[in-house]
Amino acid sequence: MLKQYFLDIMRKECNGLYLCEVPTGIGKSYQAAHAMEEYVKEIREEYAKAMRQCARTITDERKLIYLTPLRKNVGEEEEELKKAYENEELFEKEVLHIKSNVDNIIENLGKVTIPQDKQPFNYDELKKQVKAYNGEPSPEIKKIWEDKVEEEERKFRKEIKNILSVIPARERLDRIKNDKQYQWIGQLYPVVFIKEKKIILMTISKFLSKNISLVDKSVTFFDSDISKNAVIFMDEFDSTKEFVRNHIIQNSFKSNDDYLDVFRQIASNMDLTNFDRYVTEAETRIDEDGTKYEKFCDRAKKIMEDYKLNLNYKTVLEQDDIKQPFIFHDGQINTICKKGFSVVGIENMVKNRIDIQQVDEKEEINGAISISALLKDIHDFLRDFRFFLLKWAEQYATVVNIYRQKTETPMDILQEDNALSSLMGCFKLKVDQQKLVYDEADKIKIELKSKKEDFYQTGFEYYRFVDADRHNHKTDINFVSIRTTPEKILLAMARKASVIGMSASAEFKTVLNNYNLDYLKEELGPDYHITESALKTEIAAELVKRNIPYKNKEIKCHGFRISAERNYFENKECRKILVQKIKNEISDSDKQGSYKQNRYLAIANVFHIFCTSNMRTLLCLENILAEEGKEKWDTTVLNGLLDSAKEDTDYRGDDIEIIVMNSKNFKNKKKEFKEKLNKHKRVIIISSYKTLAEGQNLQYNVKDTEGLIRLPGKRKGKEKDLDGIYLGEITYIIRRSIDSGQPFDRNERNKNISEQIFQAEDLFVQSEIGKTDKDKWIKEAFLGENKSKQYNLKSIGVSITRTVLQAVGRLCRTTLKSPDIYILVNENVLKKMNVDDLNIKESQCLFPPEMLKILELKEEYNRDKERAKEDSIKEAWEEAREEANKSSFRSLDWINDFLENCWKLIEQRNWIEMREWVLKYPTLYDEAKLPDNILNEFYFHIPGRKKKYYFKAYNDFQDGVEVSFADKSNCRGWSEMSEKAAKLPYILKYKGMKEYFKKKGYVTSFKMLPRILNPVMFRNIYKGALDEVAGRFIIENELGIKLIDITEPEKFEKFDFRLNEEVYVDFKNWDESMQVDRENELKKIRQKMRMVGAKRVYIINIVVEDGTKYEIKESTDGIIEIPGLITKNGDIITKPIEKLAKEVK
Repeated sequence: MLKQYFLDIMRKECNGLYLCEVPTGIGKSYQAAHAMEEYVKEIREEYAKAMRQCARTITDERKLIYLTPLRKNVGEEEEELKKAYENEELFEKEVLHIKSNVDNIIENLGKVTIPQDKQPFNYDELKKQVKAYNGEPSPEIKKIWEDKVEEEERKFRKEIKNILSVIPARERLDRIKNDKQYQWIGQLYPVVFIKEKKIILMTISKFLSKNISLVDKSVTFFDSDISKNAVIFMDEFDSTKEFVRNHIIQNSFKSNDDYLDVFRQIASNMDLTNFDRYVTEAETRIDEDGTKYEKFCDRAKKIMEDYKLNLNYKTVLEQDDIKQPFIFHDGQINTICKKGFSVVGIENMVKNRIDIQQVDEKEEINGAISISALLKDIHDFLRDFRFFLLKWAEQYATVVNIYRQKTETPMDILQEDNALSSLMGCFKLKVDQQKLVYDEADKIKIELKSKKEDFYQTGFEYYRFVDADRHNHKTDINFVSIRTTPEKILLAMARKASVIGMSASAEFKTVLNNYNLDYLKEELGPDYHITESALKTEIAAELVKRNIPYKNKEIKCHGFRISAERNYFENKECRKILVQKIKNEISDSDKQGSYKQNRYLAIANVFHIFCTSNMRTLLCLENILAEEGKEKWDTTVLNGLLDSAKEDTDYRGDDIEIIVMNSKNFKNKKKEFKEKLNKHKRVIIISSYKTLAEGQNLQYNVKDTEGLIRLPGKRKGKEKDLDGIYLGEITYIIRRSIDSGQPFDRNERNKNISEQIFQAEDLFVQSEIGKTDKDKWIKEAFLGENKSKQYNLKSIGVSITRTVLQAVGRLCRTTLKSPDIYILVNENVLKKMNVDDLNIKESQCLFPPEMLKILELKEEYNRDKERAKEDSIKEAWEEAREEANKSSFRSLDWINDFLENCWKLIEQRNWIEMREWVLKYPTLYDEAKLPDNILNEFYFHIPGRKKKYYFKAYNDFQDGVEVSFADKSNCRGWSEMSEKAAKLPYILKYKGMKEYFKKKGYVTSFKMLPRILNPVMFRNIYKGALDEVAGRFIIENELGIKLIDITEPEKFEKFDFRLNEEVYVDFKNWDESMQVDRENELKKIRQKMRMVGAKRVYIINIVVEDGTKYEIKESTDGIIEIPGLITKNGDIITKPIEKLAKEVK
């Protein structure tokens, strides 16, 4: 099954990425070990057969490389391989576990005999320190001894290189292998035999680190020939991304030299006449006329002069390092400093230096030097010069090696990396300074031909300003360059090897805790492979058989949703005392007081359930580790909460104990855990997700299996899984900035900044955040702020689901189970989990029953939330209907009062301003500040931020109004309040109208905001104001005239405008749902005509309705009814325009 799947990949020898997403407990490591052994055996037998038949020699150079994030997992795979081989001698011959040099020395130094004349000078000192390390029981002191061993080992290895230096390179490996004088070297440093091994085991970090070889060129295993066309197993595939990223970040901090000094050093040592003959000869091979190198000299000289680099640069800034400026570059250079400021250099004549200052970006300072421009020019120079140096080093190695071949005594060839180092020595660059050049050049070599330039290919870089007493006279500008990414490295691996990514969550699409699978699929094309359906089907069938006891209810999974609000305590007084007990532990000024209280209340509920259950073991996981006296998660408080739970449940026993486990004490605490179980204690383990992520297993041996359930399958034994698990909150997925109020380590802070940049860029590439959010996120990383972090992103939700699956996997390690298993999950975890991409049918077969129980809890939580949301919406709708009715009455009274007044100038202005206001704000924010003449009651709160509703007015609002938020189909015959009902979209189609509205500040569409105009304000004010503004614009535009405002108090608001003293205009916005008595309306118009002395009045609707018979009606008493000025497409209707034109001639 799985073994065959691995063998098929190895046999077809096609490079690419092969994802293998199979559940925990299926034995991935076991199957991989047996597949590797069988494949090597096949090659061995095929090779032997070919040799016996004197056939053509077949290659057996293809390596099998097993990578995993954790060292302990490498050891476990090594043991699986030993079992698979069943031949220790053959195993030792073909398998190599690559450990750190320190581990090898600690493990083997006491086992080897080194000839007296070959012993390095510090051999005795190293032996003494190794002995002290091995005899030390304390982990803390052991670490001190380990550091000393590491320091001595470096000297020891350097001496060995000196010993071997007298032997030609091509003979060294043979001497180490066969000469007794040197065999001890191979025993202490078995990595020298790597080319002879078939299977190589190591951590992913070791794979990416440089192997300081004693017999060959020093390169990373990633770059070396051993990985070419290899089969690379990546165990815990998705977890490796974090380790790769951390390795990249750590490497970026290798050089702390001043960026300006590196450039100065190169610029001041560019005279070719000072270089030796081989160097200058090599330069002519790439630059025959010398002009290219001359141009570099000219560029360097110009930069030195333009930016006055003969002077030191010194910051004149506040001391708070968190607020120091940074220059960030991910395709464009951004200065991160105080808002509204820029960073410049200003010459200080008195102190003879350049002062780096933050100045107002609007301020113009004569002679100021742009720091970002300075760094960009140096960056561009060094980038181009690196490429030139690489070519130069290549030619230099060629020239030197030609000379060496001519000597009588054969000499080792000069490698290109040593040639490059020699060249940089010509510019008098120190070793640390060379790293700025060499590390970059090394990365250039792994550039990939990508279909596009993006973050994954280009990475990012930033400059930091560092002040210290050791260079008090100047500020160092450190350069942090991250030119590669985990995705870029994985792409390079998949293009030159067959990479098998194994994990229970290998295909989970989260860029925060997995590689960007969409990106890899696009880049690799047909070389990207997901897990084969046939394999999943086979595994699912096997799991169905194995999980029969769950199906038959022999094993029951009990699920509980945990929160502070849910109360499992029966005694109210006990609960009250419990809450007070927790409050007493939290300071009133603690900003996180409520969060901490809820965490304690939740765990108290967990303890309560434990006391009332038949669990003997329970694992409780949280974000942080508990410690005695720890403010956030205090073991003393936890024990007190357990006592409260015992009291409430009337638990009489004293057999429940709490054990706190972390990475450092895990071994000892696990032993204590087992001892307590043997004494018939019930144990609650308090730990963290991080501890469990480090691969710590908690299964334990039981003496008596009576009452336990055995799952069907081959694996037997007396190891048993825990009885239950509590999954507390998971909030560490997004890296938070280091609090500027807390003490910090500069390197830790820079690591934190880089991690946040990685996350922001990852999310941006995946289109989960936009560029504005990305830029804010990155800026806050530098400034030590956490204002713009978003926590509802898909990648976060999927990462939480992944963490839950990994945690539950701790309960699925054995085939021996309790009949009752308890799954307790904090509701905030259920809330944030994203399971959208999970194939539920597939999951039911491939996920363990414990995970399926969590998915059930998730569904239950969602249903309850949806039900509560529906109830809340119904309640909000009812409140909104009531508010709409009340506000409509209040608005109607206000309008009527206005219409009954004598329209003094101030009243006219207030009326006009009110109509202008509603055109700008038909919907409104809660916090909006209203002018004095605008009432809150013009609006009501609309549930769900809708921008439309339906209403039914009784007796023209005099007898009230009903409001509905249902669909139109349920509101037949009701009026609609919306931009469409106001005909706004049609009005804006008229030429120039939209631009006019924007100029005036009127909305062109309704926004979904908490408050919206009530029905009275919409029909009586908004629609009237809209048709007045639109009608005026159309008439004036078509006729080239200006309509006359009506300002006389006795005539104001009788009609909208007049054409002259005798002809008036009134615009309308007729609504099909409005029931209007035409004769009654005409009667009102005639009455108003008499009041203003009008001979004719044009009653003009703005937008003609579809299907309306267009007819201009004209009565004998001077009332002209025009059914529309424009169509719904915004086209003008000529008839009314022609008629109106006659009035103004």
